[in-house]
Amino acid sequence: MITTVLLDLDDTILDFHKAEKEALKKALQKVGVEPTEKLLARYSEINQAQWKKLELGELTQEEVKISRYHIFFEKYGIKASPEETAKCYEQNLAYEHEKVDGALELLQKLHGKYRLYAASNGTYEVQSRRIEESGIKPYFEDFFQKKSGIISRTKNFSTIVLHIFLILSWKRVSLWATAYPQISLVEKMPD
Repeated sequence: MITTVLLDLDDTILDFHKAEKEALKKALQKVGVEPTEKLLARYSEINQAQWKKLELGELTQEEVKISRYHIFFEKYGIKASPEETAKCYEQNLAYEHEKVDGALELLQKLHGKYRLYAASNGTYEVQSRRIEESGIKPYFEDFFQKKSGIISRTKNFSTIVLHIFLILSWKRVSLWATAYPQISLVEKMPD
């Protein structure tokens, strides 16, 4: 019997792409840059490439947060502090929490039937604020993120799931595939 559902926050429950775009617009405006669609799209590409380097173990999360702005600013000749822009972006992102269409209905349907856990490779401060601000916190039993020591340099959501349930001392679990790679169904097996 399936007892637990683990959901990746970004683009499963919360719309990261909309959040990223709005947070970046505000951060760029603060440093005097007009956030055109071209600039926003290019930043997103650079950001994704930096996160891929994190997944490969080539960068740390802290390095990603700054390097994406160094690269972006250098490419477009922007004279602004990558560190200050990163800080502003993170602050803005923490308050961007629009849900993916149907996400709230999904949580309402699953809550009470299954143990729900949220997971993310995003920064703890940002994601915990987004969970709080969006009103979805009551649906989850817990939130797993890099700060918890579980999610760090992995892109395989099933690996994340296994690590989480080992931490929870579930010695035997069975993972069920779903149509969405960022959602895992978990069955606790008898010890």
